Amino acid sequence: MFLANEGLPEQDLLVEYCDWQNVSSIDIGSNSFLSIGNAGDEILGIDTTTARVVAISRIDADIAYIASSVITFAALLEAFTRRYPFLPDKSGPDGFVHAADEFKSELQRIDASALSEDPGFWNDLLMDISIGDYCE
Repeated sequence: MFLANEGLPEQDLLVEYCDWQNVSSIDIGSNSFLSIGNAGDEILGIDTTTARVVAISRIDADIAYIASSVITFAALLEAFTRRYPFLPDKSGPDGFVHAADEFKSELQRIDASALSEDPGFWNDLLMDISIGDYCE
């Protein structure tokens, strides 16, 4: 119901959503996923059994956990967008690390399981923020 009534943001800095007219199903082993978009080299999908959001590697079909639900995924993306650009409140490299740490705390408040995989979607993003990516 969330996707039909609320939906994900029309535009996002991290995700390129698929055309909702052409949503497809992806079967990997006994798991089935509804493809909702792309993030870099990965397909974003919703597990049709658990409703969890995952990233599926285009290279080896490896499945990486992203969020416990579409609702929390939308909240995580909103938190990223709200904080972007990640300008440090301190000068130098430590400022970016601090910005990443603050965002990490917010991610954990929204979905405690979002950082359960390391490396993983959110942990990779935090590493990028800590080295100054996403600051402009």
